[in-house]
Amino acid sequence: MIGLFDGLRAGTATRWAVVWLAVAGALLAGCGRRSKLRRLPVSGSVTFAGQPVDDGLIEFIPVDSTPGPSFGGAVKAGRYDVPAAQGGHEGGTYRVQITASRASGKTFTVNTQVFTPDGTKMEVPVMENFIPTKYNVASTLRVTLTPEASAAGIDFALE
Repeated sequence: MIGLFDGLRAGTATRWAVVWLAVAGALLAGCGRRSKLRRLPVSGSVTFAGQPVDDGLIEFIPVDSTPGPSFGGAVKAGRYDVPAAQGGHEGGTYRVQITASRASGKTFTVNTQVFTPDGTKMEVPVMENFIPTKYNVASTLRVTLTPEASAAGIDFALE
């Protein structure tokens, strides 16, 4: 049977064997690193001034050398639920941003003449982000994802 290294001098065969072992070792080491980056589902509640946030967004932004992109989802009726496939990395630390809109009580008039020949005008409510900036663009909220926190849920009671 002809071997991979037949016909090579002893020194050359040894060098090739070392190269193949180094490549195999690097591939195996890379596989081990990936297993540490297990994604976790993230869910919980969001309240503002003691009331569930009806319609909002929550975003988890990696900080402190946490790998990966930001992730998040919708807040509906005071709850959010991000499945593991879109969740954060186990052990990762994230800055949390929460936004929510509601009608401000003001309206503006839209002239829909372009779309309707009768020149109908429509009143549209003006929406406002009612969550203070300290919980979104200037947020200092931080979480570290652990299996325990993921299982228990991560709740945010905003004031």
